[in-house]
Amino acid sequence: MVMRPSNFEPGRSYPVLHYIYGGPGIQLVRNDYSTWIPFQKYTKLGFVVVMLDGRGSSNRGTEFEFPIFGKLGQCEVEDQVEGLREVAQIMDGMLDLSRVVVQGWSYGGYMSLLALAKYPDVFRAAIAGGAVTDWKLYDTAYTERYLGYGSDRDPFYDESSVIKHVEKLPDQPGRLLIVHGLLDENVHFRHTEALIEQLIKAGKPYQLQVTCRMTSYSSRQKWLLKAHFHSIA
Repeated sequence: MVMRPSNFEPGRSYPVLHYIYGGPGIQLVRNDYSTWIPFQKYTKLGFVVVMLDGRGSSNRGTEFEFPIFGKLGQCEVEDQVEGLREVAQIMDGMLDLSRVVVQGWSYGGYMSLLALAKYPDVFRAAIAGGAVTDWKLYDTAYTERYLGYGSDRDPFYDESSVIKHVEKLPDQPGRLLIVHGLLDENVHFRHTEALIEQLIKAGKPYQLQVTCRMTSYSSRQKWLLKAHFHSIA
């Protein structure tokens, strides 16, 4: 799904907001008003909004979901990058691939962190909201479904953890914003605590927005846009 900026003019290139979820149980690209209306604020700011459903996402059958088993955060990120490049070709220059920010919440926050860590040359900045950073800290009913159970599965958990990839995150300031609600009952704030601990050890710059809202930061979006989107605008 591609949403053009409200000030669109043929022949011009625009910065890109790549909104991402990428995990099981969610399909972003739908013919549904509720899917795209929240992103109008970004098109008003002159951004192209891109959303993709790669391997692991829902409503495509088990064979489409199965590749993520034991390998969370791998093929999903690859599909998003490949899809972004394909969309850029189709849109014939409308997307400025030197100014792409990736943003997501929950699994999408997890994906945003990995996208910036693994493809810092593709994504100029990342906004990770309520992100899972270590699957050992998350709901076992979910994690065991996709990563398995038992001590022999530890390498799969470790490889899928954001913590392992912290050293790959950019050294430049203004490229990573972490958002988390203290009352988040799904992805507990402990995930962000663990991530920040490793970011400090690695000397990696980041910005942090802590809210009291459980899974949303809609009331702080004005601050978010002013404080972070200048990195790519």
